[in-house]
Amino acid sequence: IPVCPMLDARKNQVYCALYKTSADGMPEVILGERVVEVADMLAEITGETIFIGDGAMRYRDIIVTALPGKARFTAPHYDLIRATSVGILGLRRYEKGGADAADTLKPVYLRPSEAI
Repeated sequence: IPVCPMLDARKNQVYCALYKTSADGMPEVILGERVVEVADMLAEITGETIFIGDGAMRYRDIIVTALPGKARFTAPHYDLIRATSVGILGLRRYEKGGADAADTLKPVYLRPSEAI
């Protein structure tokens, strides 16, 4: 079952993506990272999907209405962002021979900052 993490981006939008689990247990991108209106993301999802994150909690009613019988949710404590999850994925990748040089890492901004 695909997993759709949704983080509340305010302004009735979410930061989200859609992943499936590959044979080796690592996430594989189905729909890449984006910031969108919830309805726009849901329009691209057709099958049973697990939703996680504070955006999934906030927009649960909209998700359930858009995907009747297909939306699944985890226990609330899984909706919290945890650095350990990123660390575990990084360790798995490293053990399989994957790594990035520290000087090549760059942040990904999905929406421009509004800070003054």
